Amino acid sequence: MSAIFANLWGRLVGRPLLITPESARDLTAYLMGRSKMSGGFIDQNQDVHAVSDLMAGVTSVKGRSDHADQFYRVIDGVAVIPVRGTLVHRLGLHPHCGMTGYDGIAQKIDRAVSDSSIKGVMLEIDSPGGEVSGILELGETIREAREKKPIWAVADEKAYSAAYWLGSQANRLIVPKTGGVGSIGVITMHADYSERLKDDGVKVTIIAAGTHKADGNPFEPLPDDVRDRVAADVEETRQLFAQEVAKGRPGLSIEDVLATEAQCYSADQAVEIGLADAVQSSKSAMSDFIAKLSGRTVIGPIQSKGASEMDEPNDGNRPENTDPVDAKAATSKGVDAKEAVDGERKRIAGILTSKEAAGRKDLAEHLAYDTEMPVEAAVALLAKAPAAQSDPLAAAMSGEPNAIIGDDGGKEAQENRPSKASSIAKSYASATGHKVKG
Repeated sequence: MSAIFANLWGRLVGRPLLITPESARDLTAYLMGRSKMSGGFIDQNQDVHAVSDLMAGVTSVKGRSDHADQFYRVIDGVAVIPVRGTLVHRLGLHPHCGMTGYDGIAQKIDRAVSDSSIKGVMLEIDSPGGEVSGILELGETIREAREKKPIWAVADEKAYSAAYWLGSQANRLIVPKTGGVGSIGVITMHADYSERLKDDGVKVTIIAAGTHKADGNPFEPLPDDVRDRVAADVEETRQLFAQEVAKGRPGLSIEDVLATEAQCYSADQAVEIGLADAVQSSKSAMSDFIAKLSGRTVIGPIQSKGASEMDEPNDGNRPENTDPVDAKAATSKGVDAKEAVDGERKRIAGILTSKEAAGRKDLAEHLAYDTEMPVEAAVALLAKAPAAQSDPLAAAMSGEPNAIIGDDGGKEAQENRPSKASSIAKSYASATGHKVKG
């Protein structure tokens, strides 16, 4: 077995893992398929490793060169840091062989926080989880870093177990429609090779100093008392996991987190119970983040009830891409966020599809998107506004008997003159006291 696979084997068996059961089984099957065991040794391609060494984790990974200058991609001031594949304690700066190291992620976050050109950090997560070792420190690093610069995370497409632990420490966690999060639990495996060794005619004699020195070794069945102790350790780690998630997401209690019982959730389910903040594509989430960092106030999609003001989403002013309402504000007034979103959509549609909107497209869009005017009032206002003429130039000229066409005063006056839509909306606001956006 090559050194990299031998190292992974030593990390996989006999240790608590923050990973989905399916991924643990897949990794085990894959490594078993890559290896051959005989007489307490695993060998492949003339690389031989003692199983006892692998279980102790003493096999090292062959060194490789890192691209020292390529810390992360930068998109409009946002450092994009990948969190992909199986997550392990130490692997260096860059992902390798389907694994990403906690140490490398921490280095990138530290660099981004200290880089004056970086306005925020986006964690791009696609991972089933990984090792327990190192996860607590990295989670704390993320939580501390978000106090200095905003950190968002997107589960593109999955953030399970250890990966969710990390994502939950960001200011905001977004999940695409087809993505998933959760698996807040711990799993460990014990490999018993005693029957296999017996068939091979091999008997392993363990000589250890200390009653528990050889607990959990792979050469004999796992005793009940050892199993109970391992199970207690695994549960203790799950409790720690829940505590850290609750710290990262104040809207959730430890009891809420534990109640998930390590279940994996779809995007909609995750937002519903507060494990995530929004259902949104990674591309749209990045656009929101960039807009937020630039100071633009725009309307975004549904978010979970526990999100903070800094975490409020942003998006372009286009209804086809967004849920056009501030769900947090609606929630604070005691209004269900989904009902508020549906109501706002109906209001916009009522204005834009009214017969009075025909020939008055610009004004209709202004009233729909830039004001909170009720449908009835907007339709009444549209009915009083002049419709677009088939020949706009002729219509404009007929209304200006002394019009002067030239390159000077006429053009400047046109540029400084408020639009009819703006004037009408402001008049309405002045008369009714109704809020006008923009």
